[in-house]
Amino acid sequence: MRKNIFLLLIIFSFTILNAQERDTAKVFSLSDIEQLFLLHNYQLLQQKHNISQAEAKVLQAKLWKNPQLSLSEVNLWHNKTIEELPPLWNGKPGKQQFAIELEQELLTAGKRRKNVQIKSLAKDIEELDFENLIRETKYEIRNRFAEYIRLELKEKLLRKLLNEFNALEKAYQRQQASQNISKIDLLRIEGEAKGYRTEIGNIKIEKQENLHALSKLIGTELPADIILKEDGTTHSALFESTPDVLEKTALETRPDLKALESQMRIASQNIALQKSERVPNLNLQVNYDHGGGVMHHFVGVGLSLDLPVFDRNKGNIQSAKIEKEKVGNSLNAEYFELKTELNKLWKQLHIQQETLSEWSENYLQNLEQMLETSTRNFAQKNLSLVEYLDFIGFYVETLDEYYKLTEKHKKTKETLFYIIGKEL
Repeated sequence: MRKNIFLLLIIFSFTILNAQERDTAKVFSLSDIEQLFLLHNYQLLQQKHNISQAEAKVLQAKLWKNPQLSLSEVNLWHNKTIEELPPLWNGKPGKQQFAIELEQELLTAGKRRKNVQIKSLAKDIEELDFENLIRETKYEIRNRFAEYIRLELKEKLLRKLLNEFNALEKAYQRQQASQNISKIDLLRIEGEAKGYRTEIGNIKIEKQENLHALSKLIGTELPADIILKEDGTTHSALFESTPDVLEKTALETRPDLKALESQMRIASQNIALQKSERVPNLNLQVNYDHGGGVMHHFVGVGLSLDLPVFDRNKGNIQSAKIEKEKVGNSLNAEYFELKTELNKLWKQLHIQQETLSEWSENYLQNLEQMLETSTRNFAQKNLSLVEYLDFIGFYVETLDEYYKLTEKHKKTKETLFYIIGKEL
């Protein structure tokens, strides 16, 4: 009789324990985690500096080259053949000779404009890299988040059963002391409890590693007593779409593809720039010569340029064309991978969705009711220990499979969002 009373207490103890949560724990949703990432991630801060550097390079490319001022033909001494030179600034004749020249280089064939366009495109790529960094890190965060949720559910399940087996273990220890049950039954109960404790310990380690990885992605340490919760978003727009529509969306939104397209424009612009380098730049000169020639005060102008006799910049032009082909190949490879990945993930998502639909809410409720019924029947000796442990093993394995399937389904959705470039 006392054995039955002890066993019946199990039903109430593990049910009450599962409903309790620590009030001191900090609750974070996925949006909270992502907000912390945007505020603290060091790579984002670094990329912002890269954007500022690119903006500075655009500003620099817009500037003209500085003029060159030179002073020459200055005589530090003179001999008997020197002539008296007319006064320059003090009204007295002198014997000081010198020449001053001012030279300004003028870029021809639109070189300056083409270079500014290249630097502007480079700045655009840095901004797209910033968006892509957010996209890639969010993808990693969401995968880690899904893993943590599964571990949390598995730990909660095992703690519920451990609470039951702890109470069962105490009841069996009392009964075995009175020699009302066999020691083998007690050892089996103790073994089950130890197994749950070990598995819970392993899950705790996995959760710590997961939190550590999340903290590194975010850029700030997460509290040890954190509780992660889901927002319950269904993403119905994803399932209402088609692979062709998703591919079009990806081409319009993915920052890495836009960056490659900008690289393609840079390559085209660089070909134009290298071709314009075949046209020599002009150097305009204005000079003043005091006493250096037949005229005492000589002011003249000049023009100089390189003659494109040997170097027509053919090598650089050919290199720029090859670079454009390389970028084009990379872009085509990305387009092909996008299409194949989208089709694969789309099929996987619908297969997982069909599989999950078999796990109805009614089935999960029936599973919980069967656990309570089996526990009650075992307490009332209507179910043997072997049968009871067999059902518990089935119960844990079934729910664990459900948790894994749910996690995989979430990760497939996040991978699709990652491939598309936006969340639907």
